[in-house]
Amino acid sequence: MRVEQSSDPKQFAPAALDFLLRHEAENNLMIGLFEHLADGRREGRGEPALYIARGDDGGVAGAALWAGFQLILTRGTPESHAAIADHLAGSATHYPRACGPSSEAAAFAMAYLNRTGRAHAPGPVMRLMQSRAVHAPSLAVSGQARLATEADFETAKKWGAAFVDELNLETGDRSLRVRRDLQEQNVLFWCDHDPVSMAIVVGRSPHGARIGAVYTPPEMRRRGYASACVAELGRRLLEQGRQFVYLYADATNKTTNHIYESLGFERVCDWQEFDMSPVTSFDAPRA
Repeated sequence: MRVEQSSDPKQFAPAALDFLLRHEAENNLMIGLFEHLADGRREGRGEPALYIARGDDGGVAGAALWAGFQLILTRGTPESHAAIADHLAGSATHYPRACGPSSEAAAFAMAYLNRTGRAHAPGPVMRLMQSRAVHAPSLAVSGQARLATEADFETAKKWGAAFVDELNLETGDRSLRVRRDLQEQNVLFWCDHDPVSMAIVVGRSPHGARIGAVYTPPEMRRRGYASACVAELGRRLLEQGRQFVYLYADATNKTTNHIYESLGFERVCDWQEFDMSPVTSFDAPRA
């Protein structure tokens, strides 16, 4: 088992896309980031880096991507997880967090512990869900959807920041990202006279699109606005030719999961984050 490392985002897709497309929904986050990074969109810390573990036959056995905030892992084999852990340890590259399908992230964290002695702690568990036919909410919801425009910048930025704060996420300055999403018509508002909820197309893969940053101000919640907004955005994406849409939800929140299931979403896998502490310093990947 050998590990290849690349720091050229334009080479990420040629090196790993065929492998990732075997489980497109599961790998949607990494696939979407390939496009963003190749277009020069950078967030977070350090230079992007792709690690590919190859077996003796040269085939891809597993992969990991650093894109600024977390080391994103694919499914793999015990040998591929150990090989990537060995490669990182050998190059003195330390990442603060790692995430991936639950069993894969846990396997990598254990391999990294065995190789380096560095402790880790499990973090939030998200549920990746997918739909090929999104249903409208069973109960009528007051209002209607509209695409947000650049005139909505302050509202979209404020709600995006509130969404990030509620989930305790690290995302850096979102101003450029919000403007780009508005220009690309990725932001959908649900309006009941005024905007009351938001959902955003946050990533795309060859056959699907991911909905995220679903946010409703606290005083407007429990009225079905978010469900209606997600359902309408999902419907539009499917109508535009996407074969499926997906999203991440808190795996421990039965209410939210039930709502998404009622809209036609089904579980793909659970997604686990690990805090790879203690981290005394951050070393950017080396080419």
